[in-house]
Amino acid sequence: VSTSRSSREVEVFPTLLFYESLGSTLTFLGIATVLVSLMYLISLHDDLWWWTSFHGAILLIPSIILATFGSHSVSNFLAKRFDRDSQRSERDGAFIAEVLSSLPVQVGQKWWVHHGQNDPRYEATNPLCNWQPHVVVAVERETFAVKPVSVERRRASQSAQVTWLPVPGSGMTASQLLSAARSSL
Repeated sequence: VSTSRSSREVEVFPTLLFYESLGSTLTFLGIATVLVSLMYLISLHDDLWWWTSFHGAILLIPSIILATFGSHSVSNFLAKRFDRDSQRSERDGAFIAEVLSSLPVQVGQKWWVHHGQNDPRYEATNPLCNWQPHVVVAVERETFAVKPVSVERRRASQSAQVTWLPVPGSGMTASQLLSAARSSL
């Protein structure tokens, strides 16, 4: 999702927006709960202030961790924790290949091809870091051709090399699609 603001393009990432909103909500609720526990303490409700302050502290733990270590460190830790298994990435790729196999391919359609080069010109969250936009230029029964799209001009490069890929859903299993993808890297 992108919006235009005074001729500058601003990218909005829905997942990031969700987590930031969730973190802000937990922080607000945690501070409010701790303040309520202080009111209970002042009004001498010995049994309520302890439980309420504990509840407020629990709500503040994610915010304290993020403030202490930083969001990049926390997300890198979680990514390493959950993405440690290389076979998991392949299973995820197989799942995506199966999902894509149900979609028809049409001439003129945008198609992204993975290059996996971690291009330093782009942030890690930018698809151009590891993917190159292409446009479908020909479709046959079991294969289709794509040409790279110039990122600067957003049009098909005239001198660009055509790459032939298997048509998703052309009788190939997810494993065969992954094998074809590995061989084209």
